[in-house]
This record gives sequence, C-alpha cells and structure tokens, in this order.
Amino acid sequence: SYELANHGQTVAAKVDIVGTHDFDFFNGYKNYAVVRYKFNNKPLYKEVDNKGQKLIKGETIMLRLSTQHPHIIEVVDIISFLP
Repeated sequence: SYELANHGQTVAAKVDIVGTHDFDFFNGYKNYAVVRYKFNNKPLYKEVDNKGQKLIKGETIMLRLSTQHPHIIEVVDIISFLP
C-alpha cells in the first residue's frame, strides 16, 4: 500500500480472462481475473482476485498502479462492459 499511496497512477485496463483456481479441500476455490493494461507503452498482464465474481471478461476497469513497480496494482473502479 506504500507504493500505491506514494507512487500511484490510475490507468484503464481490460479484463481478458476470468476463471477459478482449484485449491485443496480446506481452502476451496479462488476466483480470479487476468487484466491487461499498459504502462509507458508496454503491455502488462496481472492476475487479480475476483471475489464475488464482480469482474466480467471484456469489461473496462480502472487500476491504480505503482509507477516505480507497475506490477503492484489494485482495482479501483469498474467502468463498463463491452461484449
């Protein structure tokens, strides 16, 4: 959270993949989404938690990323769904 608070920048991202990871009997399943975004014209991909399956493939979302370490991100808003 230090990185995002001190070096944060908001960028648009696209949800490319939505899925579920299998875990062992005690942990159950984990929903995830893979998001695609650009920083300094370089395409980046990152897996994010998708609790409650709020993110849908094709959606545009807003991410806050660290300008020092652009792999450190958090989802800040869901903008739209584009089929």
